[in-house]
Amino acid sequence: MIVDADLHILACTETWLKDGDEPIIGDLCPPSFTFVGQHRPEEKGTTGGSVGFVLKSGLMTKTVVHNYSTFEALTLIMTDNNRATITVVYRPPPSRNVHKGWYDDEVHEERQKRHRLESKFKKTELQVHSEMWKDQCTKVVRLIDQKKKAYFQNKLTGASSKEAFTLIDRLLAKDKTMTIPSEKPSVL
Repeated sequence: MIVDADLHILACTETWLKDGDEPIIGDLCPPSFTFVGQHRPEEKGTTGGSVGFVLKSGLMTKTVVHNYSTFEALTLIMTDNNRATITVVYRPPPSRNVHKGWYDDEVHEERQKRHRLESKFKKTELQVHSEMWKDQCTKVVRLIDQKKKAYFQNKLTGASSKEAFTLIDRLLAKDKTMTIPSEKPSVL
């Protein structure tokens, strides 16, 4: 996409990158491009998030990291003749996220591996890489199913009836509002 569209700068949100993900960053960037990003701090205790820019090599830039508690932001300042300032901002959704308990480092690493294999297949278009990618996709789906099952079984074990029904409603995204008909239904 970056090369095909002849982009010089691509702003990214939800990169899910963290410290130590340099191999993934290498796969993310086409030749003659670099990545500048702000990873979500480990102490926030959540996965996901993070912002960054994929930049064509040779651009003269300076970055400014913003530290806010409610959103993530990174500013890129062009310092050459084409002065411009670009800020990428990501505001996480409210914490209604029921997958926090099951999404762990193992799931994260397997999803990253799946992404690397997909990138490799797209670059080479070799059948062997396609098979490796498909196998990893299956592995990730099974791992997530296993993690979710264990997590929700644990949550339901020992839960009161009210807690169990609340959890089930959240999982099914049930609307808590009840609509009462405004008039008597007609009989056919």
